[in-house]
Amino acid sequence: MNQHQGEDLQLEEPSSPEPEGPCLFDESDLPSDQVSSQSHAQNHAEYLVLARKYRPLTFEDLIGQEAMVRTLRNAFALGRVAHAFMLTGVRGVGKTTTARIIARALNCVGVDGKGGPTPDPCGVCLNCRAILNDRHPDVLEMDAASRTGVMMCVKLLKRLAFDLCKDE
Repeated sequence: MNQHQGEDLQLEEPSSPEPEGPCLFDESDLPSDQVSSQSHAQNHAEYLVLARKYRPLTFEDLIGQEAMVRTLRNAFALGRVAHAFMLTGVRGVGKTTTARIIARALNCVGVDGKGGPTPDPCGVCLNCRAILNDRHPDVLEMDAASRTGVMMCVKLLKRLAFDLCKDE
């Protein structure tokens, strides 16, 4: 006779992982249970894919993209950064990595909080840290392979209806 006979087996739904890294919002605005769960999540290291763990963080770290880096550095130096970038190439050439560095370069405010777009993001300001931890509300990482279909476009357009979170 089976020992589990007559017992109701309940399967627990997996809970979403707690976000890590700095938040752009003041923790005093968050419910107390959420603040404690965030600090608990920060104490436990999670698995990170090697490609993300060793992802270049600056333009100098990019390998094989010297022409693009030179072009972007010149654009920042002249204050003529384009309003859009089309990054193309085969898998693994650094399109997403470059986009993330550009996002940090455009949103970096520097250590003192008074800076502007720079080709050398500081990595310590609130915007840089939030982008590095995938928590910046104005930076959305998307790829064309999984963002297909009409409903995905509708969701994206609804999200774009909100103003940016930039403090002025």
